[in-house]
Amino acid sequence: MSFLDFAQRLKKVVEVLNATREEESIVIAQETVALIRLRVQNDKVDAEGSSFGSYSLGYEIFRTLNNQPIDAKNYTFTGQMWRDTGITDVQDTGGTTTVTIGGQTDRAASLMEYNTTRDGVEILEASEEEEEFIREAHEERIINIIDNLF
Repeated sequence: MSFLDFAQRLKKVVEVLNATREEESIVIAQETVALIRLRVQNDKVDAEGSSFGSYSLGYEIFRTLNNQPIDAKNYTFTGQMWRDTGITDVQDTGGTTTVTIGGQTDRAASLMEYNTTRDGVEILEASEEEEEFIREAHEERIINIIDNLF
């Protein structure tokens, strides 16, 4: 491959990465929410691996009466809050795309804020393992773009 061919392909890589940056940022945000949701609902731990604590006695009784588990908090009763949690904003400003995640409805946003404030933990914070998984998936997609153009 000549230097000119290399330069043209490199330019094409940059063009494709710029053209897909917003879409890729949205995919990353969606993957992040999915991983966090799995951890919180299944493992019932925060980003540091610590339990969210226990329910109040009154809420334990309410959950028990509704056939809900009470062993540890997973911020799920009907699941609606989690179904309504995802991308709330996308800002593309030239070379940077910022995607915000949170409650997509007023109720989901209110529940997230209430639980975060009450328990003093950011429910939607990704763990180091989740961040690494997402980073590796993103790098793999970039490598695939480069491989397809070279």
